[in-house]
Amino acid sequence: MRSRIHIAMTIFAPLALAACADPASLTVGGASVVTMIDSGKTVTDHAMSLATGDDCSFRNSLRGDA
Repeated sequence: MRSRIHIAMTIFAPLALAACADPASLTVGGASVVTMIDSGKTVTDHAMSLATGDDCSFRNSLRGDA
């Protein structure tokens, strides 16, 4: 039950800020939520991984694995 609430908050919290953002930011933000749930990496993480050839992830830096 707790994980469902966490996922719902992750998805719907950015929507609460929709009035403060442009449509492109909302699209990238929504895509990041979907890719984070699916692969554990954001859209930016995937772009950096592609550009550098390394396994880049913001979560790695939070854990100190960077």
